[in-house]
Amino acid sequence: MHPKYTLSGKSIVVTGATKGIGRATARLLLELGANVLAVARTEHDLVLAKAEWTPLGRLEICAADVATSEGRERVINAAKRSFGES
Repeated sequence: MHPKYTLSGKSIVVTGATKGIGRATARLLLELGANVLAVARTEHDLVLAKAEWTPLGRLEICAADVATSEGRERVINAAKRSFGES
């Protein structure tokens, strides 16, 4: 964890969470204490990320394509289930 910064108690959705900048962002947010909902199109990649990152903090996953309205609805519902309504 980075001693100067903390996101403890914050819940954050990260799209593109299994590749590139999204992957690095999701991991850093977990290291900073955030609750993370990792979103990507490929469930297999999400399962691998969850296995790797679970020791870092609270991580939920959601396979969805946010380019579609169905995918966005899936992410909203997953966030509500994972982090509550607010």
